[in-house]
Amino acid sequence: MEKYVRVREITHKLSLNRVTIWRWCRDGLFPRPVKLGRQAIGWPASEIDAWAAQRAQEREASRRTAA
Repeated sequence: MEKYVRVREITHKLSLNRVTIWRWCRDGLFPRPVKLGRQAIGWPASEIDAWAAQRAQEREASRRTAA
């Protein structure tokens, strides 16, 4: 069963502001949340981990091309 993370966990884990997360979601730069209930949303943990890993790979690739 997939684990879902809430925005508070994401802000802590990735050191991002929640407004930044919502702005990036709106702009297609961050995974979209999933509605979990009437008043609850979350993100599949696997999508957040994959997003963070992709960002790290892009950063490393840009460092290699800059060197």
